[in-house]
Amino acid sequence: MKTLIEGWRKLLNERTLDSKKFRGRTFQEFVNFLESDLGNAFVVFDTETTGLRATNPEVQITELAAVAYDMDPWFKDRGEPKPISISNIPEEYKDFISPDGQFSVKVKLTEPVKAELSRQKRLMSITDKSDPAHIEYAQEQIPILAKKEALKIIDDLYANDPTKSWLKQQRVSQKTGKPIKGTEMTRRGLGYYSAVKKRIEARLTPEDVPLFRELNTDSPSEMGYKPGDKSGTVAALLSLGRYGTGEAPFKDNEIVFRAFAVYLELIQQSPQTRDVVVTAQNAPFDVGQMNEAYRLLGMPAPDFEVFDTAAAFREFLKPRVEEVKAKIESGGETTEQERKILSDLTAISRATEKEYITVSLGPLTKAFDIPDLGWHAAIADVKMTMAVFLAVMNYIDRIDKQVEGGLPASEYDAEAERKALADRYGDTAQELTPDVTAAPPNVPGLDKLKEQWKWAMTRKQRELIEREIAELTKKS
Repeated sequence: MKTLIEGWRKLLNERTLDSKKFRGRTFQEFVNFLESDLGNAFVVFDTETTGLRATNPEVQITELAAVAYDMDPWFKDRGEPKPISISNIPEEYKDFISPDGQFSVKVKLTEPVKAELSRQKRLMSITDKSDPAHIEYAQEQIPILAKKEALKIIDDLYANDPTKSWLKQQRVSQKTGKPIKGTEMTRRGLGYYSAVKKRIEARLTPEDVPLFRELNTDSPSEMGYKPGDKSGTVAALLSLGRYGTGEAPFKDNEIVFRAFAVYLELIQQSPQTRDVVVTAQNAPFDVGQMNEAYRLLGMPAPDFEVFDTAAAFREFLKPRVEEVKAKIESGGETTEQERKILSDLTAISRATEKEYITVSLGPLTKAFDIPDLGWHAAIADVKMTMAVFLAVMNYIDRIDKQVEGGLPASEYDAEAERKALADRYGDTAQELTPDVTAAPPNVPGLDKLKEQWKWAMTRKQRELIEREIAELTKKS
């Protein structure tokens, strides 16, 4: 069995690696790459979790599902992929690994998650800010509130007083060194920001911190990331993932991840398989969660190639949808299907309130008329991911064949992908915030955290990473 943990981990820590492999190729070159360089056994998987930050003790995978598809029928004549049959399933795994290539299991809650559930339940019940539990919670929140208030003060000063130009400067890409849109703090501005933040933090008291229940909710319907929305508690996330329902069996943490490694190896050994390709929509998140689960258990993570369907959608679908938009704006002719896809994939950024083209799973299922099999149930998300991938591939394939000489390669680049990911998660593209930028170089673990910050999926996740960076900086 392949057990070199760095193989899988390296692919996901260098999150642009997958898209770099096919960036700049024509669609047919991309298809050839999938078939020849990756393999035919696409193991599409999905996780449900109790949070975003995999390394937090209260975050764990609560459900894991996968379906293995033989892509050769599609590669050869655009036929329907076939399930990959497996045999010799160990007896202890037979109730969640099936002979038709499916894996579906729910994971029993760990003790840290149970403890966090209890803590949050206590906090949700508090109505008095003099309660000791609120005071303890407030001490954690005061640095976060101080940072937000200080940043707003800096932004307002810079925007309203032209003489304060020393606060900010033109932003420069960390990768290319070239100027990019927007501004960032100068070294002098960072010093001023730090002083302001320190003063604010000194004056804030638990009375200034909103009650936990005012910012958080146990109801999935009240969750969101727009201003005024509430964050979901662990209870809300469990409810969102339908944790207490469904047919998937509940198993202990260790046996689940040991079984998943066995499952992948059984797929690899199938006569239908040339090579396994672990596949997911927004793979960096799910595989990051998996890597952490294996690390905590002291097990080597499976070593297989990872393919992110969302990266392929950004590379090959998004530019074609943007072309349709440009045609409409210039008075050109478009088909009814093109207009529907454009309409369904047009989203509004939560941060900028501007339109952008999304390639998230929900809008894609609507754009390509994929039936709703049940959101936030891992096995349903797996099957919808594969259905969407095939629908998009067939759509681009048809366009490619209609264009003389085939579709040209996309001009999509790494900076555009970073911006697309920022739009996808409701944020404008950003560089590191002052606390992160000011962190001294050569601190062990700092570069890894900075890389994770760039690919964090929400502001809340970035704040958690920034807190870790601040701790590292203090220790140094």
